[in-house]
Amino acid sequence: MDIINTPALPRPLIGVSGRRLRGAAIGAPHGFADAPLEAYLSEYATSVLRAGGLPVHLPMDAEPAELVERLDGVVIVGGDDVDPACTDRCPVRSPRWSIRSVMRSRPG
Repeated sequence: MDIINTPALPRPLIGVSGRRLRGAAIGAPHGFADAPLEAYLSEYATSVLRAGGLPVHLPMDAEPAELVERLDGVVIVGGDDVDPACTDRCPVRSPRWSIRSVMRSRPG
């Protein structure tokens, strides 16, 4: 098979964690100030795209084991959603997305 007829490989799916905020944090209009939202800086997704991957948002309520099976990689951005035990700091709360939960979820 020559290079012209070689099918392109699918781009890897790369999960990007974010953080949970309230609408008031972004100046949401009245009625949405207490609405929960999830966000991450767009530079993370842009960097994944530039590196050849397809960024996928990782909702905080999703089960890590179900998503990790389908992903080729994970970007865990800084913030209170990253397990502080990985950085030798005191935990603020128990995160759903942590290095340990991702590693436990990986097959094999």
